Amino acid sequence: MRKTNKLLLLLGIICILTLVGTYLARQQLTADSNQPPLYITVAGNTTTADASDPLLDSMYNAAELAVEQFGQQSRMPGRKVILEKKTGFDTPESAQQAAKEIVEQNKTSVIFGRWSTPILKAMAPVLANANIPVISLSSEHLTDQEERRWLFRMVPTVENQAQFLGNYARNVVGEKIVTIVHDDSAASMALMENFEKIYNLFGTKIHKKLSLRANDPERETTLEQFAKEIKESQDGSAILLALDMVDAARFIKKARDRKVRNLLLGPDLLATHGFRLILNNTIGTLPANADYTHQMLVSTPLLFDTANEAAQRFKALFSTRFGINTADWISAYAYETTQTILNTIAESWNPEAQITANSDRQKILMALSSIFSLANDKQSITDGNLFGGQGKKTKPILVGRYNGENLVSALTQLHPIKESIQRSGTTNYLEELQQGRMLFVNDRFMYKTNVVYTGFEILEISDMNLDSNTFSMEFFLWFRYRGQFNPEAIEFANSKEPIELKEPVESSIKDDLSFKLFKIKGTFNIDHLDSRKPFGSHVIGTSFRHKSLNRNNVLFVVDVLGMGLEGEKSVLKMVSDPQVLSPTVGWKVDQAWISQERFLTSSLGKPAYVGFGTAEPEYSRIDLGMIVSKGEFAARDFIPYEYFIYLGIFGMIGLIFALGIDANTQGPFWKITSWVLRVVFWPIFLISFGNLFLDYAYQELPAHLTSHFQLGYQILWWVIPGMLVTMALERFLWEPLEQRAHQAVPKVIRNIGAFLVYVIAGFGITAFVFDEKLTSLLATSGLITMIIGLAVQSNIANIFSGIAVNVERPFAVGDWLKIGTNDDAKLIDITWRTMRLRTREGLILSIPNGKATEMLVINYSASKEVERVLLIHVSPEHDPQLVRELLLRAMVQSTLRADRMPEAEFHGVINLLSRWVGKYEAIFWIKDHGLVDELEAEMWELIWKVFREHDISLMPESAPPVAPSLVAALIADGETTASEDKKDKEDEEDKEDEEDEEKDQDADQQDDKADGESRDRG
Repeated sequence: MRKTNKLLLLLGIICILTLVGTYLARQQLTADSNQPPLYITVAGNTTTADASDPLLDSMYNAAELAVEQFGQQSRMPGRKVILEKKTGFDTPESAQQAAKEIVEQNKTSVIFGRWSTPILKAMAPVLANANIPVISLSSEHLTDQEERRWLFRMVPTVENQAQFLGNYARNVVGEKIVTIVHDDSAASMALMENFEKIYNLFGTKIHKKLSLRANDPERETTLEQFAKEIKESQDGSAILLALDMVDAARFIKKARDRKVRNLLLGPDLLATHGFRLILNNTIGTLPANADYTHQMLVSTPLLFDTANEAAQRFKALFSTRFGINTADWISAYAYETTQTILNTIAESWNPEAQITANSDRQKILMALSSIFSLANDKQSITDGNLFGGQGKKTKPILVGRYNGENLVSALTQLHPIKESIQRSGTTNYLEELQQGRMLFVNDRFMYKTNVVYTGFEILEISDMNLDSNTFSMEFFLWFRYRGQFNPEAIEFANSKEPIELKEPVESSIKDDLSFKLFKIKGTFNIDHLDSRKPFGSHVIGTSFRHKSLNRNNVLFVVDVLGMGLEGEKSVLKMVSDPQVLSPTVGWKVDQAWISQERFLTSSLGKPAYVGFGTAEPEYSRIDLGMIVSKGEFAARDFIPYEYFIYLGIFGMIGLIFALGIDANTQGPFWKITSWVLRVVFWPIFLISFGNLFLDYAYQELPAHLTSHFQLGYQILWWVIPGMLVTMALERFLWEPLEQRAHQAVPKVIRNIGAFLVYVIAGFGITAFVFDEKLTSLLATSGLITMIIGLAVQSNIANIFSGIAVNVERPFAVGDWLKIGTNDDAKLIDITWRTMRLRTREGLILSIPNGKATEMLVINYSASKEVERVLLIHVSPEHDPQLVRELLLRAMVQSTLRADRMPEAEFHGVINLLSRWVGKYEAIFWIKDHGLVDELEAEMWELIWKVFREHDISLMPESAPPVAPSLVAALIADGETTASEDKKDKEDEEDKEDEEDEEKDQDADQQDDKADGESRDRG
């Protein structure tokens, strides 16, 4: 088989093995295993007239997003996670039947969703007996005894929300007159009763209660009558909506259509995207939605403008996938619930173990029951989960305010005081209550925390300097707040130099709402946030908090409306569209966010934060973060992340084949092939596994280790090409030289070549990896090189001359040479520094290569045959024809001459030593210049013998003078011959002159013709 065909076959095998490897890898990551799938059921009760549940859709979409992300992490390769959307929980009877179906199928490992209390009571005995854990995202609940072992709640109970709303409406907003519109469901009654309890506690009675019966056939008419009654009373009371989402939407439309502008209050259901959809369908026109919800206050377990970075990322991801402004608290809780379930199963996953639905249920039950404390995890969207013990009542409750159709944080929030502080008795609660800094809510004291709306507008980012780890940023920063707050007292966590806020660019007060705008320019440190980022990326931005006021006193929130982040505009677009990142920086923004974080700082020994029963030094901090990367080519920009593993397999197989070729085949063709395979597959291998490993390092390993790994990865991109170039020198230069020179290339030459290659690679690493200037390094290395070069100048010249000789090969060992004025000698050795020759006398000449290449060198062995001439003088009286024949007869008898026939020539009669002799040349060719002496001796002997036989003397001393007549005839014959030669020469010269004259005439004619044409044109 031809070599090219073998190469094509080899490449085909590599491709086939790559396909097989990627298939197996994909099967390992995605294919079914012997273990059954993990079934998670998402359920809900119907709350709308058209039998659809928008809350169920939000929960299912969020769970689906969590499952997709979990699958990309490959934490349970080979085991599927299947989501099921379960309906049929409309009535207790249908809910019980749906629960029985789940148990009979024996697939579901866990179920979560929203259910009313009657639905939960109907499900309880069926699911509890099957040990199926239930996670509720509803504020409704059962008794502690009924919930034990199998029910886990993610949100505060309806009683807690009612008491919270009552305290907020009475003591924060100051509403002393309240009308409650409610139905007769268990949740609505619990909401009404607990709200009324708080008002009674403060000596304020509920003004009016309007009750809607569940079986009222004229619900629309009844709600219309409620709206009319409130409008006619003109009492200005706040209205608590203790209704389901459909009836609440109907009442809001009817009340607002009647110009009822009273403050509306509602539970967490009215803080969902599902409620806004129902209201929109009820109203019929989306733009009018804002007119109906504006200024409404609702309780909610999550507000995105007060949420952390993880929540901001979820919001952006969910909105991109399912639509703008679709993310809400229930989708966020469903997302984190699904994550909790998947992480629980993944932590104990064993691919060899036998898994059943019941074993998964036991794991989930045990894991959820063991969560006894809130985890302060930056990756937690909902501030962590708490299920064990009495932790079911400690989830935070926030107050959201509708600004149009956008739900934002109210200007005052309530935060619970640590239980250890309450138990210690060190706080004067009476004084705090009298001063209005605290409230007693849900059996706990809570701080009234001022909310400060904060916004950014970035003007320019410049001077990115990785050496100093800094960048410059100019931006507007504003604050909008009520009450006493000093925005000038904030401090930036990552500013290079302290930044003092002086006079604001603009300030105003409107309706007791203060506003201050500052323009700031400063230098900030890079990577100030501990955020997940791809390798090669950096985090820029800034963070600030108040210097003295902790989270009990001030809560910074993101001014979503002020920055125009509602709708399709995002923080990324805000920093990308105006080109705030200066083009001279050479970086681009990949991600951007603004979030509110809890920041626990050192107490610094302050009495307020030291000892039992003291507050924690926890501050509200605003983070502006941008993940930026070099605006240059990067493989991860166009190669999907999951494909890196397949490229890595391809590169690894190619490198293995290159090693196999070197181990089993020889010859220049296969050496070139294996080297080319390395050139092709090494970059593929580095790109794929380098990206995989560094991305893992950036996510999981400490920053200092990651930076070392990244540095090593960048160095490899210079070291490996250096290895390939060194290998090319070995295979394509040194080894061919050895084969041609029949001797080993000196090790020093190999080392010098490799050293120079790695020196160049080192310069590249210094300049491009460490970003250092090469000026001083080049100057130092240049000086050292010059000193060394001067010291070994002659040796280097000899070495490179030896290389030139071995490359050009003007002669070889065994050739006979004449170098300069030296006698001819036989070349017996060529080293990388000298040439050695042996003369005919046996002497050894050693000539440096540098000297030899500067002198005239005659190579007698360059041709297969070398001409030699013997001068023969005989008496002129012999016939020249006879003499020539005798010479040829003698020379052909030689055994040492070349195969080419010898020649004999007569060159006339000359006067030699006062005698006239005939001059002849015996011409022959020799194969081996080393035998020239032996051959000439043999020729003389043979000629002598032949002449002796014909009585011809080789110019004996006694030879008589030639007769004058013979000499005259010979001379005449020579003159005639000379005259004829002269005449022939003259004839040739005359012919050349005639040809030149003809050419001149032709040229003149051409010139005359050209002149005539010129005159004609003139």
